[in-house]
Amino acid sequence: MALSAKEIKFVCVARKSDKVVLASRTHTADKTYDFVSNVNKVLNSPGWASVTTDKLSLDDGPNMFYVYIDEVNRSFPLSPP
Repeated sequence: MALSAKEIKFVCVARKSDKVVLASRTHTADKTYDFVSNVNKVLNSPGWASVTTDKLSLDDGPNMFYVYIDEVNRSFPLSPP
């Protein structure tokens, strides 16, 4: 199935408190980009613990990540096309 302009490339669920990716899904395999590794870089960055907003956007070169954090500190990073 071809990736259309309206589909999300990648989505995952992580816990902000202990920086663990609980689940992830990549729509199309991309050997040139490791989505989970890049989400882990964000989760382990020094500034992650001090994030107080419930919505973030992170520009990572060829991909933009949108992160939503719910009331129990689960984060939902996703990368649209």
